[in-house]
Amino acid sequence: MLLENDYLYEDKTGIENIKLYGVYFGYGLDSYQKYSDLLEITNDLGRNVSTYSKGMKRKLSLLIIVMMNREIIFLDEVTSGVDPISRVEIRKLLDKNAALMSLMTLNYKPLWIQLAKKGLKKTDVIAMAGLTTNVMAQMGKDKPITMKNIEKICKALKCTPNDIFSFENTFESEI
Repeated sequence: MLLENDYLYEDKTGIENIKLYGVYFGYGLDSYQKYSDLLEITNDLGRNVSTYSKGMKRKLSLLIIVMMNREIIFLDEVTSGVDPISRVEIRKLLDKNAALMSLMTLNYKPLWIQLAKKGLKKTDVIAMAGLTTNVMAQMGKDKPITMKNIEKICKALKCTPNDIFSFENTFESEI
């Protein structure tokens, strides 16, 4: 789960953060450079995280989450407060990682509209902030995404987390 706030060790370098989280979550370091190259932060991984911009911290956090190699990841405001270039790099990572299914909470409507127009391939993204009024009414507008309410979301969308979602059909009224 990638929360809105980044929980990184500010006094450590980017690569040290990757290694520390790798030990904790049990992932290897063999593929980190592929993701750091996509996010264009490879050259900055030797610097202390305290020197990173908000966008760089978001990208490092996303890299760590993707390295965990989970079927479903939860992204909360993944592009919140980041510059346009960082948004593009984050989209590149989500687009390239075809096996990834992400549940996103976004207020950045142009991002999910663009993803919908691209067809999403196997990068199945649900923009939680863009759900229909019916679903939002069932969930409660300000409720956080938790494992308990994922079933409720899927029931409202008539799907399971393992389904491949048709973004355009789900959000047709909002696009």
